Amino acid sequence: MEIRWSDSLILGVPTIDAQHRELVARVGTVVSAVDARPGDVGALLDFLGEYALSHFATEERLMGLHAYPESAASAHREAHQQFVRAFSGLRYDVDVEGMTRGIVDRIQKWMVGWLMEHILGMDHALAMWIRSAQVKGPPHAGTWLLPRADAIEVLAVAPRGSLARAGLKPGDFIVRVGGVTVAQLGVKVALGLLRDPVDGQVEVEFHPGADSAHLERRTVTRRRAAR
Repeated sequence: MEIRWSDSLILGVPTIDAQHRELVARVGTVVSAVDARPGDVGALLDFLGEYALSHFATEERLMGLHAYPESAASAHREAHQQFVRAFSGLRYDVDVEGMTRGIVDRIQKWMVGWLMEHILGMDHALAMWIRSAQVKGPPHAGTWLLPRADAIEVLAVAPRGSLARAGLKPGDFIVRVGGVTVAQLGVKVALGLLRDPVDGQVEVEFHPGADSAHLERRTVTRRRAAR
């Protein structure tokens, strides 16, 4: 699987974008070396790993600097830690096993896939928060939703917004929209339905305060429903 920088990866925060560009370049170098220079893969992974740690530290400092909600920051930090653990295991296996088919797949598929998903998911949400904070101060007055793999976390709710009127609060995890799970809909479709409900309203099911033992149901409506 190839990986190249493209404008679709630009998040609008110069520090993060510059580091992402470098990170993508380093991952691309490793992926290319798998076939062309397999003997260099170990050293290139070391080079990549050092940069990834520095980049993660930068993002985590920005979270604190811009008062990123702790629930989202904690999940973001955990994603970084999971990558570091998996990457360390991969690096060890390269030394012990050499370039087996399984290791090649982990480099070409897992590593590339993780980076793309992380940039377009968690990093995108962080960048939106930072951009808003830079323009108009901490964005706590607006509605902020964080996409997860199979849910949407409510970070902040606009006082007179549609989610507030439906009774949702920060910390809630939306798991169904319109009777269909977020995992089945896909996060982008689910977010679209929340922003622009079909026929002016859509039913959502959520875990209040991330309490997975309880599930509540509310109807989200536009301020002016379509007639």
